[in-house]
Amino acid sequence: MGRPGASPEGTSRLARYGLVLILIGLVVGFSLARPSSFATVENYRAILNNQAVVVLLAPAATLPLIVGEFDLSVASVLGVAQALVTGLCALQGLPVGAAVALAVLIGGLLGLINGVVIVKLEINAFVTTLASGTVMGGLVVWYTGGAPVYEGVPAS
Repeated sequence: MGRPGASPEGTSRLARYGLVLILIGLVVGFSLARPSSFATVENYRAILNNQAVVVLLAPAATLPLIVGEFDLSVASVLGVAQALVTGLCALQGLPVGAAVALAVLIGGLLGLINGVVIVKLEINAFVTTLASGTVMGGLVVWYTGGAPVYEGVPAS
């Protein structure tokens, strides 16, 4: 007999792995339904390419949630990084690797600033990250002149 109020063993496993099982079921189902178009290397490559940003940003958004806080600036940090890489390559002629390294460094610095403001100044994380995200959006507009930067960007 288990503890009072404890869920049965099968329920906890289902709760833990349910989404993974649903995803596997969908992949198998679509692969069987459309083997010539879904179950192809090209399609899986396209899916991975389309989800690459989500895979990279998910840990950044998850860490504050683990400690019970929200980070509303994750997308803004991404915007700053994208603008920096594009601008540093196209406008300043920096190599792609150096531009990416600098953008990652600056993104980390922006996260550190958010963390210091939240922890040391004891300002609510929701308010801090909302404000910093707004400021970062303004910095992107200032850096790019409010126009898309695409000329001079190296081909991927």
